[in-house]
Amino acid sequence: MLDNHTWGLCLAVVAGTMAALASVSAKLAVTADVVHELCLTFASSIDNMEISVICDSISYVLRGICVGGIFLFNALMWTFYTKSLQYCPSTVEATVTNTGANFLVSAVFGFSLFGESFSILWWFGSCLILAGLVLIHQGSQDTDNSHDDSKKVK
Repeated sequence: MLDNHTWGLCLAVVAGTMAALASVSAKLAVTADVVHELCLTFASSIDNMEISVICDSISYVLRGICVGGIFLFNALMWTFYTKSLQYCPSTVEATVTNTGANFLVSAVFGFSLFGESFSILWWFGSCLILAGLVLIHQGSQDTDNSHDDSKKVK
């Protein structure tokens, strides 16, 4: 079984993932050509000249679903984030974990779905964000240990 601190971090990571999915849904909802290309890619096994016309129609439905996804994923993000605040020892830790997860998952989706590439400066910044996240986690563990020690002395 996970302790409260670990459970809070897991919830914050899930919240960050939901936020990234909301962003992906928004990008898909407003970018018609990406949705159309995805439809053509999935339908490429079918040899039919009407696939492009069918994908035009399907893209409107998929974009509508993505608009709904924006609201759904944002609602899930807030639900998981507020739950993570209950279990994390500090709001800073929950917020930074949520933001870090959002950042990294958005990068994975950007690369895999939208063909985005990342410069060396982006990777350097990502490493700094992750290092800051580790420092915040380490600092919160040190604070928890000092509180436990002070309780033992009394």
